Parts: sequence; structure tokens; C-alpha cells
Amino acid sequence: MFLAIINDTYSEVKSDLSTQKSEFELGDYFKRSYEKMLERLNVKRDRIIDIQDALRSADVNKDGVIEFDEWRRDLKARGYTDVEIENVFSRYDVDGDRVLRDSEQLHFKADLAALENNLEKDINNLKKESIAPKQADGKGAGAGESDNGNRVTYDEFAILVRRIDRMEYSIGNIVSRIDDVLSKLEVLEKSKIKRREALTRILNTISEDGHLTRDDRHERLEKMIRNELEGNSLERQTPIQSLLTDAPDTRSTSYYQSQTSLRPGQDEKDRSRPSTGKKKDQY
Repeated sequence: MFLAIINDTYSEVKSDLSTQKSEFELGDYFKRSYEKMLERLNVKRDRIIDIQDALRSADVNKDGVIEFDEWRRDLKARGYTDVEIENVFSRYDVDGDRVLRDSEQLHFKADLAALENNLEKDINNLKKESIAPKQADGKGAGAGESDNGNRVTYDEFAILVRRIDRMEYSIGNIVSRIDDVLSKLEVLEKSKIKRREALTRILNTISEDGHLTRDDRHERLEKMIRNELEGNSLERQTPIQSLLTDAPDTRSTSYYQSQTSLRPGQDEKDRSRPSTGKKKDQY
């Protein structure tokens, strides 16, 4: 069953891949991702440059300190919101006097320079990574049109991912069903052990009572079996029930004993003999 489900899923994936018409190639998808990442890095770099320019030009009165009003006026002209202006200023306004002094400005400029260097490195690395695949494609261009047959489109990739997810879901259902079956088997095994112990206990009890007669043993056996069956009435068939079914019929023995037993005042010669079912010959 498990292999059949996997085979059907694989067949569906193969048929979909063979009939699907691709519109966007995987290379175009990565190209768009690269462009978005580069755009984000450039935006961050532009923001750092704006803040650096604001640090140089915000001190309008040339007193060596940047007041919050001067800072806000300069960044407002550059299109920043009040929340952004407040967050940046309060981060470096250590003493909270709403003024950035020389030490605070130096700390601010050092952090901006470090951020700018890191962004430049990220942008250069991203550009190098984008140039490397192009060079590899240029070297392999002489291989002919066979390379185009090995390209995977974005739609094909997305369909394959969906099929894999469906296969994983089917496998998960199969595993859960197997767990249920194992749990039921464990319960059945425990019930089997319990019945075996009960049967062993009954047989040991009967064998230990050697002084009992055959009728007493049979009566005690029936009583113990009946009690055990009442405790396991929900089960269909147990070894104890089969033992009760296979028990010998003692009705004929009881009848024989009742017919051949001595009555008060009778001797052994007066004991009645059971009929054999044959009539004596009549002369």
C-alpha cells in the first residue's frame, strides 16, 4: 500500500512536469531576488549618507553641539518621520539633555562609518556572486543547445515542491495508521497474556487439590470458569471459553452412579445393574 501511494504520486509529478508550460525560468526568479536585495542595500546606504550629512549640516548656529530641534528640522527636510528622528537621536543622546555633544557625535559618526563599510562589502559581494554565474554561462555557451534542456523553470520547481508536500502528507497518514495498528496489537497481546495467566491459575488450583473427587474438581472448575467469563464478557472467545466447550459431559456418569448406588438396607448383591439395551432371548 505504501509503495503504491508513492508510485502514484511520482506518476502524477512526472505527468504534470511533462505537460506544464513554463512562463518564468528559475534564472529570472533568482535575478529578481538579487535585484530586490541590491535595492534594499542601496536604500540602507542612502539613509546612512543622509544621517551623515545631517550631522555635518544640522549645527546651524555653529556652537559645536546639535540640538534636537536642529536635528529634527534637517531630517524632516530629507523626508524622515518624527518617530525615526526621535529613535535615532535618543539612541546617542546618552545624558538625555536633548543635545548631542562632541563625544556623542563622535560615537554617532563612528557607528555610521562602520555600518557604511559593512554595507559596501555586502553590495560588492552580492555583485560578485551575480557576475560568477554569468561567466560560467559564457564559458559553457559553446556546448550547444543541450544546456537549455537541463534548465528548470520556476513553475516546474513549484509543482515539484507541492507534490513532495503531498507525498509527505500521505506518508504521515500511513505512519499514524501503523501506530494505531501497533497500539491495538499491544492491547491484544496484553489481553492474551492476562487470559493465559488466568487459565494457568485455574489449572494450578485444580491440580493442587488432590484430595477432591472428580465431581468436586469438575464443579470447582466450572465455577472458576464461570467467574472468569463474567469478568471478560466483552471478549468474543477466550481459551477459558474453549476449555468450557471441550469439557467432558458427566451427565451419563452421574446417571450411572445414581442407578448403581446402594439404598439403605441393600447388600452388594442387591445392587442394580444398568441396562445394556439388549433384550434377553425369549424361549
